[in-house]
Amino acid sequence: MRKSIVFFFVFLTLASLDLTLVPQASSQTENIKVLDYSWYIDASDYFVVVGELQNVGPHTIKSVGLGGIVYTNDGEPKANSYTLAFVNYLLPQQRAPFYMDFSPTTSATGDLSWVLLGVDRVEFLADVAEATSNYQYPDLTVQSSSGGVDAEGVYWVTGTVQNSGAQTATNIRIIGTFYNASGTVVGVGYTDPLTPYSLAPSNTASFKVGAFDLNQTEAS
Repeated sequence: MRKSIVFFFVFLTLASLDLTLVPQASSQTENIKVLDYSWYIDASDYFVVVGELQNVGPHTIKSVGLGGIVYTNDGEPKANSYTLAFVNYLLPQQRAPFYMDFSPTTSATGDLSWVLLGVDRVEFLADVAEATSNYQYPDLTVQSSSGGVDAEGVYWVTGTVQNSGAQTATNIRIIGTFYNASGTVVGVGYTDPLTPYSLAPSNTASFKVGAFDLNQTEAS
């Protein structure tokens, strides 16, 4: 990410208690599609890839395990990593962000010198994507949100979420996908469980979610 990026779209999703829908099973890895990604080097000299994937299949998926290989302009693979998408249950057509870091010591050269060759692409492979009969409590609504950079250079989004359903929701987290003005994913983040832990119908809770590594005083 560059300091010239000053405008962000933020897509907020929610996670809460588990419910049961209809039984179904089997691997759905072929239904995981990476929609978009970008990369940067963070303040700890890790090569970081952030992006967004989608469940393009007909079934809810429990969790998504994603592998990644970085190729440079000479066509050679230089580093590999593995991560889990920021989602508990991914509904059909639902999107979720991911954060994948590549340690300098585990890359082909033992450092990040290969970045100077130019990064050509990152190839992804989903190897965990099991269909499930569970799903998240759906009746949570982000009522308001606003974002901005604080005095320390960190980009934060604050807002409120309301339980718009008829059941008490628990273990609510906010997951943020941050886009630049061109619609490219440039950052991701999530919160700890919100307070209060249990949210009765019609009640609201406040949240504050930051984009990982988007401290403009520490990262380029």
